[in-house]
Amino acid sequence: WNETEPEDEECTTRRRCFTDEKHNITFCHQFMGTIATKVYYEGNYTLDHSLRGRGDSSCLLEDSNIAVISSFDLVFVQSVAWWTNLGTHLDSPTSPKEWVDKLLPMVYYDAMKELLTKISVQTETVFVLGQIGVDCKEKTLPEPFSIDRIPPDHGWDSAPKFWDTSLHLLLEERLNIK
Repeated sequence: WNETEPEDEECTTRRRCFTDEKHNITFCHQFMGTIATKVYYEGNYTLDHSLRGRGDSSCLLEDSNIAVISSFDLVFVQSVAWWTNLGTHLDSPTSPKEWVDKLLPMVYYDAMKELLTKISVQTETVFVLGQIGVDCKEKTLPEPFSIDRIPPDHGWDSAPKFWDTSLHLLLEERLNIK
């Protein structure tokens, strides 16, 4: 895998790519962590996602990064896990965890709308609902998934809220996404 840094020095997320020369296919993985399109305010509370520092991938919404992502024939977007525990990471007097947790579906909707709207008009896009923590310790075979067995670790039990938000986004915005 070849690793590249984003062109923007402020952007902390790397892109890792592998080229299968025999079949002329390039696979890339870009960690997007969590992204935000603006600073959110309510009363005395402020959610400034850039305060997260290294975990903030908002820079990937910039046109130069969207152009790279959109240059592929097919793009898979998978998002959930990094959002579920964000309230804990941003907990502070100006953005208490309980308030952030209530606000996150809107922040997630806005961010995914921005990302998916930009790339889905330029390339074929598949949005994968999923990716929560799974306990694989001492397991060698897959097990049937049950929403009732999602562990509360790291906020993973809030994943269904984000799945619903994702589905509403795709339907409301009528995005051409599989």
